[in-house]
Formats: sequence, structure tokens, C-alpha cells
Amino acid sequence: MHKKVCKIGELSRLCGLSKSTIRYYKKIELIRELYRTPGRVSLYELSGTVEKINKIKKLKEWMTLKKIGIILSKERYEKNINN
Repeated sequence: MHKKVCKIGELSRLCGLSKSTIRYYKKIELIRELYRTPGRVSLYELSGTVEKINKIKKLKEWMTLKKIGIILSKERYEKNINN
């Protein structure tokens, strides 16, 4: 089964964030691109990335992005151990 993917513009519209914010979240490793096309266009897995960004937006109301990054890293680590 193929994952639905989107470019940064669509992700930006769906999440109500600017493209620069999405790029920043990627830069500080809060989100990850699924892959990059030969033309260097970043593609994101649609549902998982939207869910993660919505989670970041909620957490951001009461904690720093640095702390959010620690939480997400721990979640990724635990997910990888359990798979």
C-alpha cells in the first residue's frame, strides 16, 4: 500500500503554518521528509506529518520546541525498539 504524500505547500495549507515554519521544524528534526525527488522536492507522508504537526502545535502552547524535540525523539526511539 502506498502512502499519500504531499509537498510543503499543501502541508503548510493543511496545518495552517508557513512554509518557513515547516522548514524550520524539519531543520530542528521535529518532522522528517519521507523522501526527496530527483528534482530535490521534499515530499512528506501526509497523515503522519499532519498528526505530528498538530501535536507540536498543541505542545507548543506550554513547552519549548527543544523539549518537544526531546519528547518526539524518545517516542521515535521507543517505536523503533518495539518494531
